[in-house]
Amino acid sequence: MNTDIKTFKNDYLVNIRPVDAPEGAVDQLVVGAFDADHAATKIQSMLDRGVRTLEGPVEYMIESVYTPGSDAYATVHVDSNRPTAYIGSCYIV
Repeated sequence: MNTDIKTFKNDYLVNIRPVDAPEGAVDQLVVGAFDADHAATKIQSMLDRGVRTLEGPVEYMIESVYTPGSDAYATVHVDSNRPTAYIGSCYIV
């Protein structure tokens, strides 16, 4: 039996924001993970490598993690009017 372990992952929505930004001024990333803790760990690993914008490095933090099917999962985030940041191979708009 050839079972791919990726089939057990769900897409978790992770809200991140610059440390100096007001609460709620978030960027959203979607990550495949087994649970909310795994999703947070994967995103934190990317954040630990550093986030750069055209204005220089920015320190980000995880604000929240939403599980698939939760009411807040499909909530539209607020446009924070900040420059695009680059994390590894993911762009945050």
